[in-house]
Amino acid sequence: MKTYKIMVVLALCLISVGRESRAQSIAADRVANIENAAAELGKIQMKTGMNGERKAFLQCYARELPKAQTLTPAIEVCLAQDLIASKSAASFFR
Repeated sequence: MKTYKIMVVLALCLISVGRESRAQSIAADRVANIENAAAELGKIQMKTGMNGERKAFLQCYARELPKAQTLTPAIEVCLAQDLIASKSAASFFR
């Protein structure tokens, strides 16, 4: 019986570690997604300025929102680009 309890505890520990690892992986994926969105927006800004930034994230929303049921990585890109462009514009016009 003691061996069984040890195996159960070990299994639960492994499950919790697996979940934690998966959560960390998801968080890392989200960070990478937002960093890529920022880099993409930076390239757009360099080529077309603030008007191009605005057009890019508005097109992103128009493309992604109609098909989204929940927060998706694509919607995160739109949100990140919107936020970055808005903060950039606000600091520029202060």
